[in-house]
Amino acid sequence: MRKFLKNNWFLFTMILGIVLGCLVGFLNPAVTLSMDNVGEDGLGAHVSLRPDGKYSFTYDYAEDNAGIQLDKGKWEQVSDTEIVLHPEDGDDITVTLTDGKWSCEVVETKSEETIRVTSGNAVLPKAGATVLSPLGKLFINLMFCVVVPMVFFSISSAIANMKSAKRAGKLMGTTVATFICTTVIASVIMYVIVRFFPVYTGRALYHSESGTKLTVGEMIVGFFSKEDFTELWSRKSILQLIVAGIFFGFGVQMCGGPKTKIAGLLEEITNALMKVIKLITFYAPIGFFGFFADLVATHGADFIGQYGKAVGLYYIVAFAYMFLVFPLYARFG
Repeated sequence: MRKFLKNNWFLFTMILGIVLGCLVGFLNPAVTLSMDNVGEDGLGAHVSLRPDGKYSFTYDYAEDNAGIQLDKGKWEQVSDTEIVLHPEDGDDITVTLTDGKWSCEVVETKSEETIRVTSGNAVLPKAGATVLSPLGKLFINLMFCVVVPMVFFSISSAIANMKSAKRAGKLMGTTVATFICTTVIASVIMYVIVRFFPVYTGRALYHSESGTKLTVGEMIVGFFSKEDFTELWSRKSILQLIVAGIFFGFGVQMCGGPKTKIAGLLEEITNALMKVIKLITFYAPIGFFGFFADLVATHGADFIGQYGKAVGLYYIVAFAYMFLVFPLYARFG
């Protein structure tokens, strides 16, 4: 038993951090000040003041066009009965406390209609367990900072240190083909599953800003490359970084492969980065504690239910996929 606990300490401490984080978040929820003007159809205007000092103004135009963000910015309390909203664009908005309720007037941008929104009580926003969010953000940032170079150097090192460039190319082709096939299969399976067993039924929040539509050519270019080398070193460009790592690895292969000093350097850097990740994992339980405390405090019991449903569905499908597809993969792979 002692040996089992020693070999699986990370798993147990991670689970403990998640459980404690959820418990702390549930017992110390964050409070958001919501002011609404809703019609009989359940649609209307909504202004939400969050504990982090920011606010947002959303509007429901229709059942399938709800939660459109029209304004956002920061807020500050100037007195016991007055709050001032500082929008990113436009004049300040004054929120007043009258008869135990907060209220203010906002303007719907399309029709320029002035709408008065009112809260249900006089409760002010409260941070609750969200004050623990820096613990989780620190862990996530550490992982992102080490994962980006890890992806590039591990791929480059693996290709560069193969004895034969031909063998490396064959292995890479097989890997890519397998990845694409298994990704397509997994995507189709999960799409069908969530259509019959939806894991989230809440209303989505949309933003008013609409992105520019890309052509097929632009999508292909953006899929495999970036305009500048510095843009590769970002967690937002992992796919492009993988492509760059593959090219660099084959470049080293063409210069002599494992016989070159750069191939040895790539391997040493990869090993060093693995040690760094091991050091970060010692902090992981604290990071998970802060991360889940923040999530549960912000979203409440709904988050626990939705997350638990998603995780449960994932493991059921994953085990079914493992027992059904893996034997076929082993037989014909």
